[in-house]
Formats: sequence, structure tokens, C-alpha cells
Amino acid sequence: NPPQDFEIVDPGYLGYLYLQWQPPMSLDNFKECTVEYELKYRNIDSASWKEIWKLEFRIWIVYITTGNIYFALGNLAWVSILMPITTCFIEDIGKHSSYNTSVYRYEGLDHVLQCANYIKANRKNIGCTFPYLESSDYKDFYICVNGSSESQFIRPSYFIFQLQNIVKPLPPDYLSLTVKNSEEINLKWSIPKGPIPAKCFIYEIEFTEDDTTWVTTTVENEIYITRTSNESQQLCFLIRSKVNIYCSDDGIWSEWSEEQCWKGIR
Repeated sequence: NPPQDFEIVDPGYLGYLYLQWQPPMSLDNFKECTVEYELKYRNIDSASWKEIWKLEFRIWIVYITTGNIYFALGNLAWVSILMPITTCFIEDIGKHSSYNTSVYRYEGLDHVLQCANYIKANRKNIGCTFPYLESSDYKDFYICVNGSSESQFIRPSYFIFQLQNIVKPLPPDYLSLTVKNSEEINLKWSIPKGPIPAKCFIYEIEFTEDDTTWVTTTVENEIYITRTSNESQQLCFLIRSKVNIYCSDDGIWSEWSEEQCWKGIR
């Protein structure tokens, strides 16, 4: 017999739907048995069914609500965190949209909030600056962007992220370049400001010796390199940072730091 008391519950969390059911009554006499369920589902805009075999699961459902599918809001161009501020831009709001709003929620926040600080261009909302999202790393972050138009219903767009995967840190500062002897050069810098742990950074260094430039990476905030010529008269380096693969799926490079140089005595 099929499961009973099947229901779909929308908790109002911008995307997650809970699918709930009870075992069939015929299994009451088999309480020590493991029951396996097969779930088939499809989105409203799709004719194909998808299957899932799992005892416990959550499914991300794409809502298709009232509105012309050809007049949906564009994708988010990028979301980044310049600690502690989170900024989100809409890639293409389209000529049909006259007013755009966004609401958001993340795990641990028990209700949905609307953006309170919009970024505007040509009297349209093109982005949002969110407040500091305390303890929101490694948790799902949901955004719903909707709009209005005098001539069309516009379909809302839903996005889901984990914030640590879209962090754009500040660049390192307090760069130091020291020539220890005729050959050894010490490059050192401070860990970028913000709540990101030091162990989560990787650094890219661009080093120039006179007219020769090369690039290297390191996970430490200090590196020693060898001078290629005792006759070189100018040594310079600049550096940028991102969150490494051990703390996120893929990081976003920061801007480059200011250049730090050493000049020899002729």
C-alpha cells in the first residue's frame, strides 16, 4: 500500500518545501523492518519526473508563480562579503521591470526579512546591502528577488547560497620587504581584517625584480625568496587574498594591495 497522510508544507523559508507522510497502516505489524520510499516529483514548468530514493531528505523546489516566464528577473551577478557587509547585485533587471524588491532569510533566522538598504540606479533597485549576518557561515542563505511592471506580471527569482563560498575578503596590508643579505629577501604582510580565520586564507604574490615579474602563492603571511642578481636595484611586491579550498568551495580574490618596494643604493 502507498504511504498515507501525504502533505506538502511550505514553511515560508523562500524555497524549501517539506514533504511529509506516514507509513502505510499495513506495516504496523512489521515495526522492526526498514522501510524504503521512492519519491517522484517535478517542477511546474517541467514535464519530466525526477526520482529520489532516500529515507530522509530535503528538496530544493523552484517555485513557478504567477507571471510570464519570459519576463523573469535576471540572475545575481555576484554576491560578496567585504566583511562585515554583504552586497548583492542583480545582473539584468530588464526593461520590463519598474520596481524591484528582495527578501532574504538564512538558517537560524526564524522569519523572512526585506532588504532595508537598496542600491539604486535610474530609480530602480539594482542591489541590496545586507546587515552583518552573525554566525551565518556554512548555513544556507536564501534570496527572493521580485518586481513589478505596469504591463507584465514578473516571475520572482529564487537563489540559494552558502556565504563562505562567496566571500571577497579585504586585501592584506602592512606589507614589509626586507633584504636580509645580498641574496635573501623576506616578504611579510598582515592577515586581512575581518572574522575569517587566518588558516582559511591563501595569498597570491606578484614580485618584481627590476624588469622581471613572477607570481607565486602561499598559505602563510610570510615568505622568503632568493634574489636573482646582486646588481638588481629595485624590488617590489603586491599581494591579494582569498578563502582557500579547505574553508569554502571556491573563493573570490580580493583587490590587490598597495605596492611595497625596496630600492638599492647605486
